[in-house]
Amino acid sequence: MVLDGLKCVRCLHELELVESVDFEDDETGITHYFHCPYCGADFEITEPTEEQKKEYDFWKDPEGHLARIDHQDVFNGHCINCGHKIGVSGNFMLSDYDDTTKESADKMNFVLTTCENCGCSEVRWDTSEDDQKIYPYWKKAKEENKNDEK
Repeated sequence: MVLDGLKCVRCLHELELVESVDFEDDETGITHYFHCPYCGADFEITEPTEEQKKEYDFWKDPEGHLARIDHQDVFNGHCINCGHKIGVSGNFMLSDYDDTTKESADKMNFVLTTCENCGCSEVRWDTSEDDQKIYPYWKKAKEENKNDEK
């Protein structure tokens, strides 16, 4: 996967790679975990296995097939890896998985369909209300809302 230059689909800030994990199974490739330091969004991107990559032209020439988006795209699906159009296969709240989650700590996630161009799978986690107060993106949005109300 081309790890450099990945941008957050909410705020277009460059993402930070938190870790990459190879679960060492035959069904999935490496999963990369990214975090946006500007808005707090989190991304889980799973590559296809080395064997599965042979089925996608993207992996034969990643630079030649790379068309990452350069506009905000929070809810509409474009693969964060290659920019190809994809769909949302589901969205849930953290509280759907953990019933002890406080409302202000709840996060929405978007599970995207597997990209038919590069085979990556992606889950996006939005920022909880509690966490929004620590990120510049949300502080700026709050200020703009105050100004609009005047």
